[in-house]
Order: sequence, then C-alpha cells, then structure tokens
Amino acid sequence: MEKLTVYCLHGFLGRPSDWDPLDPCPYDLRKIDLFEVLSPASGASMTDWAERFNSEVRAEKRATRVLLGYSMGGRLALHSLVADPALWDAAVIISANPGLPEMEKKARLAQDEAWARRFESEPWDQLIHDWNALPVFNGSAPVAPRSEECFQRTDLAAALRVWSPARTPDLTDRINPLQKPLAWIAGANDRRYCEIAEKMAKSTASRSFEAHILASAGHRAPWDQPAAWAEYFCGFLDRSLLKVGH
Repeated sequence: MEKLTVYCLHGFLGRPSDWDPLDPCPYDLRKIDLFEVLSPASGASMTDWAERFNSEVRAEKRATRVLLGYSMGGRLALHSLVADPALWDAAVIISANPGLPEMEKKARLAQDEAWARRFESEPWDQLIHDWNALPVFNGSAPVAPRSEECFQRTDLAAALRVWSPARTPDLTDRINPLQKPLAWIAGANDRRYCEIAEKMAKSTASRSFEAHILASAGHRAPWDQPAAWAEYFCGFLDRSLLKVGH
C-alpha cells in the first residue's frame, strides 16, 4: 500500500528541515522550500503560489495527499486547499490566520513594511534577535539557529510585503463549507491563535474538523512540544484517513 504523502510548508524564516522531528512518522514527508516553488520577489501572490504548487503536486500523481502548514506556510496551505479542494485529502493548519478584519489591515501593512525594510538592510544577528522577541513568540523558543547564508533577503522582504495578511483575502467563507478532514492547531500560550482555532471550529460545516490546543506551547507549537505534537498529528491522520481506507 502506498504511503500517504504529507506536503510540509514551513513558516517565515523557516526551513524545510524544521519538519525533521516528524521523520519517524510512517508517511512520505515532502518538506517544501516555499521560495523554490515561487518567490514573492517575482510579485507572485499567495494565490499564484498556490496554483503553481498545486500544479506540481498534481503532476506527482500521489494516491493520498495531506497539506501541513505552519504560520505563513499555513496560509499558503489554505490558499492551496481552497484553490483545488479535490486535490487534497486532508489538511493540518498550525498557528495561522485565514484572514484579517478590514480594520486591522492598515496597521498590519505598516508593520510588515517596516520589517521588510529591516530585512533588506540591517545587521542579521540583531535583526533575528528582535524578530524572536516579538510578542507573538512569547513562550516559544526559536526552532533552530537561522544563518543569513540560508536565505535571500529579497525573498524575506518580499514575503512580508506581498504575502502580508493585509494583502491576502479572508478565506474563512471558502474553508467553512469544505467537507474533508481539517485540523487547526494552536499553542495554549498563544491566545490569539487559540481564539482563531476555536472560531473556525464553531463556524465550519465539516464533521471532520478538529481544533486542537497544544498544552504548554506557544506560537511555535510543534517545536515547543514535539512529542505531544507528533502524537496528535499521527493520531489525527490515523483517525481521519488511514482507518477509512486511504
């Protein structure tokens, strides 16, 4: 029986290797470098990225496909899911927002532009220190050291500008009707994203939706509690896919 394939999408300042803790799981893990699919530096929107990514996935002709996305990668995963729901058998979204209210967009644009300018020019070590000190990461340690040579600053700055949540549509109304397994995960210490997960659980029409709050974890929930996270992730796929014949 062919293994199910999990397409793993990292977050901003992430690397494909961030998903290495999942290697013991009995799945075919495809750890995607987001900027190799399509860089926002080209002006490509998240919708453009999703269309390119789905096309590449479709060409691989895998039997069972699962989307796994964290933060910025979670938003790209959602765009991929709604662009072609039939392509995907399940999705797991971590610490991601399906869309911002209009009243929050102006401030978020200004915030993302300020960070984009910093990523274009400031000394790397201080920049990463300040990024990790953002309130959203309170209670979460960095996933791994981030060396400047692993990134293109133009990609990072463009991601902040072009893929800002203030420039992408709210996908809530396109996610809610989907009748397929979908897990939405947040760390218990990340109150805002817990509220998003709980809100999505209340509004979805899917009986296969799970909102899971990971104890003693923050925004970087899988890496704050890797054992508990892997146990939940494998259990979700077992419940929703493996036992029903995928």
